[in-house]
Amino acid sequence: NSVKHETHRPQHGVPCATCNASNGSCVEPPTVAPSNLAGVMIGRACREHPAMFWDVDRYFYGEASNPCRNRREALEEYCLFLESCFPRRCCDGDARKSARIPTPKVEMFTSGGCPICKEFYGDDDDDDYVGSTDISTEERNALFKEQAAKEKLTTAAIGRSLTPIRGLFFGVYGGKCFKTQCDKLAKDRRVRNCGPGYIVRKAMATIPAELLDVPFVKTEDLAEGDVPVHISPSGCHLKRCS
Repeated sequence: NSVKHETHRPQHGVPCATCNASNGSCVEPPTVAPSNLAGVMIGRACREHPAMFWDVDRYFYGEASNPCRNRREALEEYCLFLESCFPRRCCDGDARKSARIPTPKVEMFTSGGCPICKEFYGDDDDDDYVGSTDISTEERNALFKEQAAKEKLTTAAIGRSLTPIRGLFFGVYGGKCFKTQCDKLAKDRRVRNCGPGYIVRKAMATIPAELLDVPFVKTEDLAEGDVPVHISPSGCHLKRCS
């Protein structure tokens, strides 16, 4: 009798009628994966539609909230990360290249930004910046010009830095210009030494505030048509397997 009772008990599944959650989500999905399954590769989705994972901390791991509430906050945090991992190389006289982490530790000849990136990093005379090397304006401008002709942040470093966020506006009407600007600035050798953090900040400046600040939608509040679905383009892998 106990076996029979267990058989007729409503079962969890995907989609799940037992949980009665939005989009058929299940809080206790059945174990249907093979015992030797160690994980699932989500590389393409993570690269092309990173915003689909914004709710992971709260929804899957039970945190009270997520680190970022919108795309502006996510990008600003990522800029700080990039500026730490790949500092700008437009304001130092070191000839070594920044190709991978850790990058060479160099001494800046200005505490602010160069003529290109000072819009975000300030002027050398800004009181918010300290520790500037005591050189004249003429000497500093000559150094800026000399460094601008050198490629000290490599193409590969810039590309790796931008890949995780190029698709952050995937599916957002009007957001494609962010990806376009990232690609355009990545190829501009005049700004490369200002670093990937500068490139992301510059690309953000092209996005309307209402797109940057629109709140992410909690997973359980998504309409059925808004649930992220990511399929390999053209199903080419299926054609090869058939």
